[in-house]
Amino acid sequence: MNGSSFRAEFDFRVFDGSAADGFSFNYANMAGPPANFGEGGWGTGLTVNFVTYSGAGGPYIRVMYGGVAVSGNIGVAIRDAAFRKCVIFVNSSNQISVSINGVAVITNLALPAAFQSADKTNWQYAFAGRTGGATDNHWIDNLVINAYNQYEYSIDGTTWTTNPSFTGLATGTYTPRIRNRAFTAYPVSLTAVTISQPANPTATVGVSNVTCNGSSNGVVSANATGAATPYTYLWSTGGTTAVLTGRAAGTYNVTVTSATGCTASATGIVTQPAAIGLSASITNASCLGVCDGAVNLTVSGGTPSAKQPNAPDVAANLVLWANGDNGVLRDAAAGVAQWSDLSTSGNHITQAAAGNRPSFTTSVINGRPVLRFNTSQFMTTAASFSQPYTIFTISKMNNGSDQRLISSADVNWLMGNWSGNQNVMHNNAWLLAPPGPTPDNLPHMYAAT
Repeated sequence: MNGSSFRAEFDFRVFDGSAADGFSFNYANMAGPPANFGEGGWGTGLTVNFVTYSGAGGPYIRVMYGGVAVSGNIGVAIRDAAFRKCVIFVNSSNQISVSINGVAVITNLALPAAFQSADKTNWQYAFAGRTGGATDNHWIDNLVINAYNQYEYSIDGTTWTTNPSFTGLATGTYTPRIRNRAFTAYPVSLTAVTISQPANPTATVGVSNVTCNGSSNGVVSANATGAATPYTYLWSTGGTTAVLTGRAAGTYNVTVTSATGCTASATGIVTQPAAIGLSASITNASCLGVCDGAVNLTVSGGTPSAKQPNAPDVAANLVLWANGDNGVLRDAAAGVAQWSDLSTSGNHITQAAAGNRPSFTTSVINGRPVLRFNTSQFMTTAASFSQPYTIFTISKMNNGSDQRLISSADVNWLMGNWSGNQNVMHNNAWLLAPPGPTPDNLPHMYAAT
């Protein structure tokens, strides 16, 4: 719109003497003033005439552009002993309105298109008046002009634009500036602003490998930290959860997206042992009736001494619930928001309150990461467990305080330390644990039934 829209408000008084001849409000290029610059106006640009001289048909108000009348002579009382308020408004639709003391004189009068398209870089506002005698006085007071789209803006003090919005900026501190296009030597600096960016997440993939060749019991889990939670996940398989179970050997890619839309990708490779092979070496008997023959069997592949997770000689229905290597979802402060269930049950352990989240610490027990709880930190699972059940954990205790670690849907204290008893994990609704040695800050297996 090139500075065409504005609102001018002022108080005027035309009364003393004969009150001739009137005044004008002008918005135009003021180069080369006309010989008779009074109520008739500048002769170029936009003029609103306030004519009081009866010999010229006054009193009336008229709108002109480029010295040509846009409106007729609209009769209105201009002379008055009291000050009156005039408002001249040109809107973004290239229409002008004029009111006196709140009474509309001109409403939404269309201005020539040439006014809107004119280059107003050097245009200024001005009043002009002409009196018929020495005692005639014309007064203008309390002038306020709000010019729309007549300002230029800069984010660096060098490049200026009429668009007040700046996009595509890098992080950093900026001092926006504004200036009137007619007075470019006097820019005004606004309050400095700093554009920051959220942290990108970091992601790794934890892997539990397939136990037997050709099986599909591997696990991959996305471990994410360093950005705004919650995270979302997209695996190369199409999966959208943090943990994928029942995986065959292969390569798995995951993209982690933070709450602010920042992403990170990671890859995990699930391996499997070679297929078990069996070969025989035969030594025949040396003579008829002599039992000195032999068959020697050689086993290859597989994993020596491997056992299925639920093998009868380990424990019936024993499953891995969670560990520090896989499925630990952290916030930007390394607080653990979710400890993912690595079985197929989906019983994730979570903590929504950032202040109650345990911290994630690397290389603590045998070089493995752990979750570290203090006296105000605990986590909760929404699951209910059918009794009886036993929970095993590998933990270190460094004080004798009571400490709840995990709550469940039906048990407030599903797992925790009690009175500093070593080797005993308190469990299930405030039961008193048997006495034991005091904490020694060494790893122990704790069991709670």
